[in-house]
Amino acid sequence: MKGRPLLRLGMLLLFLAAVLWPVCKLTLHDRSDRCAQTPSPVSSASASDRHHDGILHATLTIQAAPCPLRCSVRQQDKVLLTEKDAIAPGEYRSIAEITNGADLLISANWPNGELHALRVEVSVTGTETPLEKTFWARQSLEDTIAIPDTFR
Repeated sequence: MKGRPLLRLGMLLLFLAAVLWPVCKLTLHDRSDRCAQTPSPVSSASASDRHHDGILHATLTIQAAPCPLRCSVRQQDKVLLTEKDAIAPGEYRSIAEITNGADLLISANWPNGELHALRVEVSVTGTETPLEKTFWARQSLEDTIAIPDTFR
């Protein structure tokens, strides 16, 4: 073995720490920190304003590791979130009106064929429990999240 073992160990620990951060951010579900960082402008709406004719006010959040080249959330041919809604590296957020009972189409593309993680959270104003789903994909992802008819 050539090189200094302590230096190699230090470099390995730095690399592992750099990889650990995005993985922890995707897998840990501490909503109190995220809610404190970015207050939602629609959070003050009353429960009666929340759904009119099946329309729900929601905050859509995507967390991806590593960052995709392109990502989007669509519902019924309407674009609700894209990579332009980035709030931090690998994190995207958008406030949108979604329709009860219509699926959200999630898509993303990465530059290589390695395994990538993408987590989607849909928080509807006035509800305590968001819809969450984690996807794993190689070079591209296209999948859905079902918004139930009875989602309140």
